[in-house]
Amino acid sequence: MSTHLTIIDKVFLIGLHGRLGLEIARRLEFLLISQAWDSRKLAQWQASKLRSLLRQASSNTKYYSNEFIRKAIALADEPRTSIASLPVLPKSTVRDRASDLWTSNVRRIYSSRTGGTTGTPVELRKCASGVSEALAAMYRGRAYAGIKPSDFGIMLYGFSKPSWKGTLRMKMVRKELVQAFGADDYRKQRFAKLVESDSAKFVEGFVSDLVDHVEAVQSAPNNLKAVFTTGEMLYPHQRQFLMERLNSRVFSYYGSNEIGGIAFECEHGNLHVTDEHVLVEVLDEQGHPVWEQPGRVVVTDLDNTAMPLLRYEIGDQAIISRQACPCGRQHTRITQLLGRQQDFLENEHGQKLSATFFEGRFRNLTCIGKVQLVQHDLKHVEVLYDGTATMASNEAEMLAREIQVGLGESVKVCSKRTRDFFVTERGKIPLIRRHPA
Repeated sequence: MSTHLTIIDKVFLIGLHGRLGLEIARRLEFLLISQAWDSRKLAQWQASKLRSLLRQASSNTKYYSNEFIRKAIALADEPRTSIASLPVLPKSTVRDRASDLWTSNVRRIYSSRTGGTTGTPVELRKCASGVSEALAAMYRGRAYAGIKPSDFGIMLYGFSKPSWKGTLRMKMVRKELVQAFGADDYRKQRFAKLVESDSAKFVEGFVSDLVDHVEAVQSAPNNLKAVFTTGEMLYPHQRQFLMERLNSRVFSYYGSNEIGGIAFECEHGNLHVTDEHVLVEVLDEQGHPVWEQPGRVVVTDLDNTAMPLLRYEIGDQAIISRQACPCGRQHTRITQLLGRQQDFLENEHGQKLSATFFEGRFRNLTCIGKVQLVQHDLKHVEVLYDGTATMASNEAEMLAREIQVGLGESVKVCSKRTRDFFVTERGKIPLIRRHPA
């Protein structure tokens, strides 16, 4: 994709995003240039943005008017050193003290809320520039796969049924919405017919929704360039299934409703952090920033001045790296996503099987389909799955045995084939569902 958008692509962005469209186009053209920067220039850009954000937070929010922020401002020329001097911002603080984080001098405000995957939904505010930057990052992520804003796409969504005006606008800009949440056979067949028409350049949706709907596709398309997955962990068996059934490469997004797009998979299969928009850290058990090691993900949104989120802990575990990618982009890389922090099973002795345990096991599964691990209490765990292939039950039982070994004989672990999974209000299927003991 060229660093300059065509008039057609700009028109499509305006048609889809209204008055934000031109700003998104401007920022997207910048991101298409900055992706060629070296790591030193990216760090300088981060430092410039961070300095401005810290001053805004210090002067215009109640929460950040303290000595920590003043120390961070003094160190802003070294963004990672600067940000490490601030305490981590947990979801509970954002939920309980939201008004203390709101700035007093931003006019154009966009409100949103998290999906509640890690607990009670969080109410958020975003400024126009922050929204524009996040959307521009998403379009650049699609460009990694050769997708332009004007390309026709099929988008599965699992929440918030759009108005007829919204649906019409999407059709006008060549984006077909298919509601996935609570989907019946009619909707799945409609999705399948859209895919089989071979007119779409990309398909996008939550992992579990895509896997569920793609089962209805009988004839693989020939012109599909990319399948974009987001919202949930993408395991190797799911990637392989989507690739084979849709005759297309699969690209993963990593993001959150609070921040927007954080990292996007390039043509070499590596997740590149949008360093121009966010500063991502991974912290070990002592709270120290680490590289090439698993830990808690904290993210600083460099663009949202309406509600500064500095070192916001989004609830995920990952590994980040400075290693170069063959594609030539020098952004921070996420080499492994390990799942949600609350994704663990435990026994009555407090022993836990964490997300890292399951991430490794899922690499060997090919037929199991959708999976959810339900811990009813400290002595009872169910492995729910929906795979219909002969090997699906064998894989589910194998996973149940490994959980049994990990938790000990005091915990009963069984497997069950079902279509009845717990789904969040935003349509996600969390890997682990833990009922109160």
